[in-house]
Amino acid sequence: MKNKFSLLAFFLSVSLILGASFSFYPKWEKPDAENTLGWDVVGYYMYLPATFIYKDLKTLSFFPGILDEYGFTPFYGQAYSHGDGMVLKYSSGQAVMYLPFFTIAHIYALNSEYPADGFSKPYQFMISFGSLLIAFLGLWFLRKVLLNYFSDGATAWTLIAIVFASNYLDYTAINSPMSHNYLFTLYSLLLYFTIRFHDKPSYRNAGAIGLIIGLSALTRPTEILGALIPILWAVSNLRFATIKKRFAFLGAHKSKLILATGICLLIGSLQLIYWKYVSGSWIVYSYEEEGFSWLSPFLMECFFSYRTGWLIYSPVMFFSLIGFYFLFKKDRRLFWTLSLFSFLFIYVVVSWNNWWYGGGLGLRAMIQSYPILAFPMAACFDVLLRKKILKWLLISTIILFTYYNLWLTYQAHVGGIYRAGNMTKAYFWKTVGTIEPQIENLKLLDTDDYFSGKRNNIKLLYQNDFETDTTSYNCPNLVIEGEQSLCAEPGKFTNLCEFEFKPTAPSAWIRAEATFLCEKKEWTDWKMTQMTIRLTNGENTVKERMIRIHRLIDEERPMEVYFDFEIPDQQVDKILIFINNTNTNKPIALDKFTVEYFTP
Repeated sequence: MKNKFSLLAFFLSVSLILGASFSFYPKWEKPDAENTLGWDVVGYYMYLPATFIYKDLKTLSFFPGILDEYGFTPFYGQAYSHGDGMVLKYSSGQAVMYLPFFTIAHIYALNSEYPADGFSKPYQFMISFGSLLIAFLGLWFLRKVLLNYFSDGATAWTLIAIVFASNYLDYTAINSPMSHNYLFTLYSLLLYFTIRFHDKPSYRNAGAIGLIIGLSALTRPTEILGALIPILWAVSNLRFATIKKRFAFLGAHKSKLILATGICLLIGSLQLIYWKYVSGSWIVYSYEEEGFSWLSPFLMECFFSYRTGWLIYSPVMFFSLIGFYFLFKKDRRLFWTLSLFSFLFIYVVVSWNNWWYGGGLGLRAMIQSYPILAFPMAACFDVLLRKKILKWLLISTIILFTYYNLWLTYQAHVGGIYRAGNMTKAYFWKTVGTIEPQIENLKLLDTDDYFSGKRNNIKLLYQNDFETDTTSYNCPNLVIEGEQSLCAEPGKFTNLCEFEFKPTAPSAWIRAEATFLCEKKEWTDWKMTQMTIRLTNGENTVKERMIRIHRLIDEERPMEVYFDFEIPDQQVDKILIFINNTNTNKPIALDKFTVEYFTP
């Protein structure tokens, strides 16, 4: 059978995605923000029920009630007041692509016991299932495209590497309704029709290119960069004479170019019409305070930070970056087009101020570029697979990265070790490869001070059971021991202690310990109650560290929490420990507070 290995790789990829989606983590079965329509997706999707069910695209008056009932997101940030109406934050491209699956779900809901409200179980399932079909379409066309230039084996291993060993798996099998999955498929189709157009210019291929670019830009406006691919496809270099010759070719097919441009603009006009209808303005910048830092991009943070670094959480993509060398050697026509696009795409991605993109499994904004990055990856694999030692080294590396990616995916959704948007270097290296989460390790999400040895020369510096405290905020339902406990008031700082302190030994530590109790746990990280230790010298802060208490305790159950703090080799004269409860409306009580000094 011709190209049997890449066909096998495709079916293995489909099997993994289906298995993970239906057996491991079926999103349509999950509650609240973990649901198919959770977080950003409900913002993408809102156009459809607002238009076809509630007839209320302008004011979205139904939106708060839906969020209260289904809990798809704890925030109302998907829409905001602008001009005469409510403007949805995200553009409408995803909604356009959801439309067939929404229609099927709505017809089913109308003829079933489920509410035909646009958000019940049929809608949740069909958006997930339809998004899986979109993923399979993208992988199929990516395979077809790669086989035009690379061997069956290189194509097969490229599919395996992307699906099994990168964060693409998470955004197809589990978070498939996110825009990255759809854009991945659009780029695969764009490559396919671009190749066909340059082989045989036709109105059909030109129209398909215009449709794909229009949908991509309607989904994420910066994806208009995709227009570079059909314009500059397979140019031998980027010199003026070569570019002039390419535009002469396009000029010879002016009518086809006009068709593609017209379709693209027609699709893009949907967003302009929507903005004009709901706000009275043709152009609205719907991301409000978010924007780009063009002169100071976040390249190192986006690629290598432990918070969300692309190559930290999808190291298999190193093969794509290395592969540009092999692509240059193999086919410079492909190299110039794809390297220029990749450079500009990466520049846009890393210039976004919210460079961690709100959290996710690695830098999710890179995923839609994987069809383009598949070319240098396949070029690299084509070379390595020809040499026996390098072949087995490559296969072993992909297997290792596959295990790592499966571990990450499991821990991001079930295991609980991976903490999207909050990972740190200390926490990563403490937990990587482990299976069961340890509550003490969660402190490393906030501080890199961590003591795990035996404590010696322990000296009590301060203690308080708060029985005689008459100044603290009163929350009588949160008494841990005795007559009363200290209650940290919502919206305020609460001082626990402040006294003179001079270390008497090198390499010494401080341990602050207390029993905490809350009625309701704060789940939003940036709102969580913080305990801070600060060392000062005069008016200067020498060192300060904090931990978030709600990470470490359960609701309605007193739990002991200790915070270890390494004393720096600098002069200090005072220690301050306080509770910061300024970002939450949930009180928290503490008791049996002690501060100890010790050496390893």
